[in-house]
Amino acid sequence: NFSHATENIEKKNILKGNWEAGGIGNISTSNSAEEFGESYSYFLVPNVQYFVLDHLSVGGTIGIGGHSSGPYHTTTISYGPKLTYYFFETKNFAYNLRVGFNVNNSNASFGLGEHGKSTSRAAELGVGTMYFFNPSVGLGLALVYTSTSNSTKVTGGLSEADNQYLNMGIAFAIYL
Repeated sequence: NFSHATENIEKKNILKGNWEAGGIGNISTSNSAEEFGESYSYFLVPNVQYFVLDHLSVGGTIGIGGHSSGPYHTTTISYGPKLTYYFFETKNFAYNLRVGFNVNNSNASFGLGEHGKSTSRAAELGVGTMYFFNPSVGLGLALVYTSTSNSTKVTGGLSEADNQYLNMGIAFAIYL
């Protein structure tokens, strides 16, 4: 019954005029038979959003991430706008769709004293779930596809590359 589901949804604080503070986090590790063996990555992307319409929020993110594999280490700071729309299923569970654009600034160390700086622009498209413990607190999963265009200054020149990533992370939010 749609009217019953709508009654439950409106008890959540995702209506016009409310705020969301939260983010997505991920830690991963891998081990391969390649030259450097084990590698790890992490990212933490907090965000603040304002609901301009019921179920539709706009805001921004500031994130930090890193990657390490053998002598290679990268730290990245990112920032950019974000738009999220919530689609509901049941009283305490929702799906969401998010789009965003980020500017990423990275510092890299390649071992043997080589360093590089990178600036990239990233377009993101994500889907997620959110379980509401109460009207103000949610926890869920997020799957985010990112397409980047990189320009890296390294010792002796400039390197340019385009990359695509698919990340899964844990999402947490407080609705005010």
